[in-house]
Amino acid sequence: GRYLPYLGWTAGNLAIRDLANETQWFVTQNTDATWKTVDGWAESAAISPDGNRIAYAWCLNDGIDSYQLRSADLDGSKVRILYQDAAAFWIGVHAWTPDGTYILAITLDAKRTSQEEMPQPTRTANLILVSTANSAVKKLQTWHNRGKPLLAAFSPDGRFVAYDLQQEDAPANRDVFLLDIQTNSETTIIEHAGDDRLAGWTPDGRNLVFTSDRGTKIGLWMIAVSAGIPEGAPRQLIGQFEGSPVGFAVDGSYYYSTATTAENVYVGSLDATGVQFKAEPKLSTTNHVGFAMMADWSPDGQRLAYRCDLSGRRHNAFGEGDWAIVLHSIDTGQEQVLSVSPGFRPGTRMHGPWWSPKGDSVLVSAVSLDGAQGLYTIGIDTGQATLVKRGGRLFDAAWSPDGDSLIHSVHAKGLRRVQLAT
Repeated sequence: GRYLPYLGWTAGNLAIRDLANETQWFVTQNTDATWKTVDGWAESAAISPDGNRIAYAWCLNDGIDSYQLRSADLDGSKVRILYQDAAAFWIGVHAWTPDGTYILAITLDAKRTSQEEMPQPTRTANLILVSTANSAVKKLQTWHNRGKPLLAAFSPDGRFVAYDLQQEDAPANRDVFLLDIQTNSETTIIEHAGDDRLAGWTPDGRNLVFTSDRGTKIGLWMIAVSAGIPEGAPRQLIGQFEGSPVGFAVDGSYYYSTATTAENVYVGSLDATGVQFKAEPKLSTTNHVGFAMMADWSPDGQRLAYRCDLSGRRHNAFGEGDWAIVLHSIDTGQEQVLSVSPGFRPGTRMHGPWWSPKGDSVLVSAVSLDGAQGLYTIGIDTGQATLVKRGGRLFDAAWSPDGDSLIHSVHAKGLRRVQLAT
């Protein structure tokens, strides 16, 4: 509970905060704040049980963003590359074994499943152990259609790994599972219609803590576990919990992070110079304060279209959320949440909206309820969502001036036009 690793996004450095001495330092030493010439950047990290080493994921700035699993002393010296696989699209570091001999990580395969195999192309996730002595890799679990765990944690005795996974019939919600390292058998610890996400083990190994929306608010809950089997019903620790898990210290203190920022849409009138505001800009909404973003003007300038996150988890504009499209009238201040049919899948990414030049629809990049990812137009009057271009990574798009076609970017391949009529 003394050291807290975190990321310095000015130049992608890994840093450590000493909570006892209130000091901090960089483990990695990127000095180019422009991101143009850095060798790479750090992402997830975990400190060894003895407090002497840190393991972290390092994304190479090599044009393809390949990943390495590295370890180093806390001062940044004695760097070792423990794992690198060309077949791995992404690596997330979660924990060390209690004896410090292995590092628990999650990888995503570079190869996606085809659209013929699944409605939405996805990546296979793997739970692996990497030896700190000889870099040997042991694959513990593989998931083809359950996403990846948000958190994975060892029990204090090192026998079990707890993690959360998407529910098969409701991917926006999660359940909590336990993997026995000795037998390689998986047990469902928390199975509930709500959204249950792992928050960690208590230091004595007798309980698992998790967040859940099964109450009136997202709360912090705990369930007793003995020999890998849940005992009794979960009990609520905190009725309203707004935070992201960090973990337990050995003294039983639980650490978590909270979002202190909010995203809002403001409207302000410019003076004749077009440089200064006539008055202080005002919030455009009173119903979605802190969760409104990515606004776009209607062609006649009478309305705004923006999206808001209904999940209450304060996701950023490019993260996963339960996204809704809101129409705001500049004259009356009235707002309308579009009733989209068919709807979009909660807990996924959305980009846009972009208002059409004709003013009759907006364009978004989203994922439908059946898993089809791509560009959709949504009728302003009808709420009808129409898939106009299927595919992943279609995050940037624009209407042609006449509104008859769309221009979208293709990752590393250029620009393409889609004629809406055909």
